[in-house]
Amino acid sequence: MNDPKEAPIMRRRKRIITAWRTLAPAAVLGGMTLEQFEEATKSSVEVRQRIGETIASLDALRLERDQADDKTRVKIADLVDAVKGHSEYGANSPLYGAFGYVPRDARKSGLTRKGPESSTESADAA
Repeated sequence: MNDPKEAPIMRRRKRIITAWRTLAPAAVLGGMTLEQFEEATKSSVEVRQRIGETIASLDALRLERDQADDKTRVKIADLVDAVKGHSEYGANSPLYGAFGYVPRDARKSGLTRKGPESSTESADAA
């Protein structure tokens, strides 16, 4: 019955309405009938419903965005492949580099050779 994510004010409203309806349905309290109280406090419920609908809509938009991004990634990859395979441009062209990729000639091999340790480094370690 109690939703742990439900706001405390909404749990209290629900509890008051249930008790009022069960124990004193015809009573006028604070100058209001039960129906008048429900009408006076229904905006809290309506706003929460609109928030729920907006969250659901936002979730749907996020999914739509993710799907569009996936298509964009594929198109970008296809375009980069086209530049790399083009006879005038290729993977070593300024255009390829302007796209944010590293042209072949600008790449480092990644191979590094460590030189012999100098005597000052070994003296510092001791």
